[in-house]
Amino acid sequence: MNTPSPDFPAALRSRFLIDFRITELLGKPVLYMNDNHGMQPTNRLNIALTNRSGSPISFGPADSEHFRLTFRKGVLSAKTLSLLGGGNWQNLEINQPWQVKLSSDPASDMLAFKCSDPQKAFPKQSGLFVPNQTLTLILLNISADGMGGERATQVLFTPLALTPAFAPEGLPGKRRQQMYIQNQINDSPAPLMIYPASTPNFTNDGVTRNRLSLTVMRQFRPLPINPRSSPAPTSLTFSFETSSGAGRLPLTDAYNAVKIICTTSSANWHLVDQSCRQGQTPEFSFMTDSTALAAGEQIHVDFTEIVSTSSARQANIYLRYKNIPGYPGDKIVLVVNTIK
Repeated sequence: MNTPSPDFPAALRSRFLIDFRITELLGKPVLYMNDNHGMQPTNRLNIALTNRSGSPISFGPADSEHFRLTFRKGVLSAKTLSLLGGGNWQNLEINQPWQVKLSSDPASDMLAFKCSDPQKAFPKQSGLFVPNQTLTLILLNISADGMGGERATQVLFTPLALTPAFAPEGLPGKRRQQMYIQNQINDSPAPLMIYPASTPNFTNDGVTRNRLSLTVMRQFRPLPINPRSSPAPTSLTFSFETSSGAGRLPLTDAYNAVKIICTTSSANWHLVDQSCRQGQTPEFSFMTDSTALAAGEQIHVDFTEIVSTSSARQANIYLRYKNIPGYPGDKIVLVVNTIK
């Protein structure tokens, strides 16, 4: 009998058996407002699923929906909905067994996916989605509705007729990923993007020492910034909500927050302040000696020794930016998953 590999945490096996990530073709979690469809690279998204269950996963009957992506109403453009509409299954790519179908309700637009021939999709694995294998699908003709302007949104991934060997009842749990809606050539109204370098899952047993790696990136044009020697230096501050914050989703409690360690591998950025004391929300502030962020430049930040006691399924991490010329101070929210 196939069982999950012992080195994969039981808490993750119980709810997050599949890593899910959707990006544009350069690997960024961006959905562009561009209705020049066809084979435009900006209208193509990569959907990557990785089996982290430690067990082969089989697909349900060929006429079943195997998984679904849900977008909030108003995210997908009218042209996208028209091209994918009709309530009929459409082939993702010629001579491939994967198909997609659009359905809608008053609150959302849903894309269902099915594999009509798992043997063809996974010929070397006898039709099974084996452990640590990554399945990548290319979704064509996707663009965002420009009426809402540039903004952030979340995409919901729901596994359906996918069955690991140790769970005949099927895969549990749903996943959300944050995406940024942007013009193809313009910058976001937020000067920076933030996204996790790996799937942001936290085991919230009060014991496990979790790690979070984040990437902060500038899109498109260079961004002027103020060095730390200036009277109004540019700062980037990361903060974790704790259980001491009334009415908020906690990631960790104030006691465990004392132990969080923050480092960066980006030579031009320096940790200049950290407020990580008992009874306070942990915050970590960075400044730089540089006067600009180049287009595509990335800042890598690692948090370790995160001990989570959250009972919530999801929690927020904030990036606050301040003193960036041309942008009022504001914050960007990153959603992470917590699991018991």
